[in-house]
Amino acid sequence: MLISMRGSMLDELEEKIVEVTLIPPSPLDHLASSELPMHRAIYRQTGANAVFHGHGRFSIIESLTTEAAHVTPVDSESAYYLPVIPIIEGQSGTEELGHAAAVALKEHRGALIRGHGVVTTGASVEEAYAMLAVIEQACHIRYHLALARARKR
Repeated sequence: MLISMRGSMLDELEEKIVEVTLIPPSPLDHLASSELPMHRAIYRQTGANAVFHGHGRFSIIESLTTEAAHVTPVDSESAYYLPVIPIIEGQSGTEELGHAAAVALKEHRGALIRGHGVVTTGASVEEAYAMLAVIEQACHIRYHLALARARKR
């Protein structure tokens, strides 16, 4: 499995990818992202070919401002790709978060992690990344719509 290195950012991944095994331990585990347990669980428990995890600000805000167990996109494009976006709970870097993500991602292509970001899957790297962008867009639109509605009151 290929995974970004600890402390790397999605837009700066050149020379920041390591190869580890799906079953731990692996010689390069110490270099891999702190979310390695989550990625492993998702790959092992779903049919995903690619997994993306990011920390989009609007995704994080949305996950913190609702007590609901899911988000429903209000814009047509996001709703087309992800009619329901589950919100999962769990401590960062744990097997428990990995299992919660895998359960959600068996039926959905992406999920919000409460207070932490987004995790998505796809048949390809491009598809998993596109789902990450769709979730961030859906949350961005929901945020601004909530602001606009609050101003009208």
